[in-house]
Amino acid sequence: MSGSEPLPRARARTFGVELEFIILWLWDDEPDPYQEWANELPPILRIPRESSIPLPKSHVDGMVYDAICDVLNRHGIPARRDPPRASEFRVWNAKSDSSIYLTDEKARWTAVELVSPVESASPVAFKVISYVLNLIASTYRIKLNKTCGFHVHVGDGEERMPLEDVKRVASLLWAADPIIATLHPSERRTNRYSQSIRERSPLAQGSKIADVLSNANHREDDTCLLYIGRSMRHGEQPISWRSMNQLQKHIQAFKDNRSKLDFQPFIYDDTERSSTGKMDSPTAYSVSGPNASEIQARTEKATKTINDSEVKRSSHPYSSTLRRLGPRFLLPERLPDDESMSTRLDAKAESDIGVFAGVSEIFSCESSCVISLLLETRQRPNYSFFRYRCNDLMDPPWRAPTIEFREAAGTTSGRWAEVWASICVGLTHFAIHAPVDVYLSVLFHLDEATSGEASYDVVDLLGEVGLFAESVFAEKRLTQYKDEWGLKYDSEGENNSH
Repeated sequence: MSGSEPLPRARARTFGVELEFIILWLWDDEPDPYQEWANELPPILRIPRESSIPLPKSHVDGMVYDAICDVLNRHGIPARRDPPRASEFRVWNAKSDSSIYLTDEKARWTAVELVSPVESASPVAFKVISYVLNLIASTYRIKLNKTCGFHVHVGDGEERMPLEDVKRVASLLWAADPIIATLHPSERRTNRYSQSIRERSPLAQGSKIADVLSNANHREDDTCLLYIGRSMRHGEQPISWRSMNQLQKHIQAFKDNRSKLDFQPFIYDDTERSSTGKMDSPTAYSVSGPNASEIQARTEKATKTINDSEVKRSSHPYSSTLRRLGPRFLLPERLPDDESMSTRLDAKAESDIGVFAGVSEIFSCESSCVISLLLETRQRPNYSFFRYRCNDLMDPPWRAPTIEFREAAGTTSGRWAEVWASICVGLTHFAIHAPVDVYLSVLFHLDEATSGEASYDVVDLLGEVGLFAESVFAEKRLTQYKDEWGLKYDSEGENNSH
């Protein structure tokens, strides 16, 4: 390689956001019902009453979306209502969302889902989210309620993440779910569109791989399970190649390759295949990198010995090196469901099966679609692997396959939107790239925290995975909403404040 050629490097993680809110508006000849406080509020959107004939709501809503896009375009942010599919995720897009609704409002209103373009993760890309949200919130009168959410999609560009990466991300989110939840209002745990994977998924209910497979709607040939969603070895074509090449000859060649004991990468080439359909052996080279089987073996051992008091005493409690404002925060207690919500939510598990029982099952999955089945809910879970379900693996989606973080509530704080998006990307990046020992250390700390054995909160978690600025912000956020969200300090735990 010459000195002028750039060094090879990994692609930046990609992400996008969906901001849900309600825009209040009035006809241009209507009085402002909030005139008494109008000087303290952003201006209300005025829409001209074009005729005495009532306009369809969809038409008026479209005018609201156009107004939002006009503001963004005037400030240098490319935006368009209902862009064509080819450019849908290249510009900001204002559109409707039927899950957002409002009652008992004096003004007229329109539900908005503002979708960002797909961006490579960078500080500038995160700051754009803050800029856009602050711009809209200062230009128009926005209202939020419990139907509004803030979703972050994290992906690998147009590629699907390989099984090994999905296992790592799913396991970290399973382990950290109760801890991360403290960053959000408690009612998000009982929102049917952000149900906890640790409380309401089949895995939380004690289902095993065989259980979810018996109820799964696989195609007759199980192509998703046996081919597309399987592991990817170093040097192989990406998962998208498998999605585009699903003929029997491709599937059989893959099966033949995986049945060998030499662990060669699967590289399909018609010119290198024999008449029996088996691949000729390509040039051998080693496969390196974090080994999923090592994590699986060690988590299975942890699961078997988790009740051994000697093993617990031999673990090392987490000790943060960060300066904190005050004590750690306790993990909130699992609260019973409101009876009025029972028909809208999946049943809650009677007890928590724990970190390593879940992680062990996830790492035993031989296809990414099985992980999706283990963690799904009737509506949507708080961490959704929806794009890795069977049908999406089989049919190459026009939308990029992402992991969706759904637990955040709707917000008008640009700074929080920026930080939360950074946290979602950072947790995914850590899960995929952390050395095995470091990755498992975080899982052990999360297990000790959720089982009540040690003091460890989301501020510690963010610091341990290298999100230092985010951990500082998180502690300030928890302190700010401590009373409103019913959070409590750990008066007996280690206090790292200085």
